[in-house]
Amino acid sequence: MKNNSEEIDLKDLLSVFWEKKLIILIITTIAVIAGFVYTMYFKEPKYTASCTLILAQKDGGETSAVTQTDITLNDKLIATYKELAKSNTVVREVIKNLSLTKMTETKLKGEINVNAVKETQILQVSVTDEDPAKAQSIANELSEVFVKKVSEIYKIDNINIVDKAELPKTPSNIDHKKDVLIFAGGGILLSIIIILLINILDTTIKTSNDIEKTVDLMILAEIPECNFEGKKLI
Repeated sequence: MKNNSEEIDLKDLLSVFWEKKLIILIITTIAVIAGFVYTMYFKEPKYTASCTLILAQKDGGETSAVTQTDITLNDKLIATYKELAKSNTVVREVIKNLSLTKMTETKLKGEINVNAVKETQILQVSVTDEDPAKAQSIANELSEVFVKKVSEIYKIDNINIVDKAELPKTPSNIDHKKDVLIFAGGGILLSIIIILLINILDTTIKTSNDIEKTVDLMILAEIPECNFEGKKLI
């Protein structure tokens, strides 16, 4: 009996959603339009420029051959290098070299992202800023200063710049399709919540099942609804 009751409740719930499908459609449409307008006119675009670095000894003849010891050492240094690239010393020198007088150390650190490519000895240094040219120049200068600091601190030249940052042409924080889908999902969820609240707060009796649930009594008989319009009774 419990399974049947649950099945009936589920059918009733689906029926409610189907009856209120217009509400779902309207709210979802409004959410999609709002999402599109937000990403087009209100979301500030940001641009990301990235440099690629690799941990490897510079070419210096026969003694520069990469050994297993070098690889093991480099693997252990990657985590340290990730933190060093965002250190106060590196950040301050970048600000000084580029004359970023309006840029604070905290803000610049927030724009820097250093990632190690999985199962490789490659580091990607990325900088995200509202100005694409500034993002490019900071990423390149940061990589140069970082490489120099590694050489000064560890007395080894085991990190090299493979690819310098290029001028980003499209924003990295704007994806119209993704944003619209997120807003659409939010609209559907909001409409479902509204419909559930309306259904919960609605205490009117519409069916015989509602009567049984309200007064906890069994229905003995029902009078069918008849339409005699346009017909003559004999």
